[in-house]
Order: sequence, then C-alpha cells, then structure tokens
Amino acid sequence: MEYVGPFETRVRRAEDIDFVVRAGLMGAHFVAVDQPLITQYLVARSYKAGQVELDSKLFVVRKHKDYLQSKGAYAGALAMARAHFWGERGHRARRWLWYLIALAVYPNDWKVMRIKSSRIYRSVMNTPVSLVMF
Repeated sequence: MEYVGPFETRVRRAEDIDFVVRAGLMGAHFVAVDQPLITQYLVARSYKAGQVELDSKLFVVRKHKDYLQSKGAYAGALAMARAHFWGERGHRARRWLWYLIALAVYPNDWKVMRIKSSRIYRSVMNTPVSLVMF
C-alpha cells in the first residue's frame, strides 16, 4: 500500500476501484483465492447508492481519463457508470440505453456480448451491473 499510495479521499465510494487501477498501472498483479479473506456486512447508508455512488464512479473514470482514452474506453466507462446508476434505481430502460451507448462507443465489447449474450442480458435486465471497463 505504501507503493501505491492511500485510498482516494475525495470520494465516498469507488475508492477501492481507484486503488486497484493505480496498483495495476504500477505493475501489480492480482490473484484469486477460493476462500473468503474478510467478511463484509451490508449497511444501508445514503452515500452508498444513488447520486453519491455515480459521482464517485465518474470521478474515478475522469481521474484515469488519459489511460482510458489510450485504450479507447473512456466514453464507454462513463456510460457504464450511468448504466449502473440507473440500474440501481430500477430504471431498466435507462440502464439498457446507457449500456448500449457504452457498447456503441467501445465496440470491442460487442465481441464479449456475442460470446456471453444471455448472461449479459440477464445481468443488465435483472441485477445491478458492476462492470467497469479499464
């Protein structure tokens, strides 16, 4: 953590995403383990959903704009943040619209959609989308 630096203090949410992106850009590697290392409890708070969540995700996307633009993913990442926001609010049509916008401006994901079309469709229509394109 000393090498990557502390969590982003200017946002209430998505600070972990920012940390992981910074670590990845510095060459960190991530591994998956088959057992939980921590227990996290869900606590309802006003800053955990809605506009604060969206603003935090947009902040992180904008903070890493140069990298995202170098991958052709900046506009798609902005649209995905909005798709997630509308999905959390139960607006399926708006979620789907923003998701399609993300795919249109980041066409590489059309390949993923063809491969996993039924899974992505169920995810977009029935559960919150938490895909971030970096």
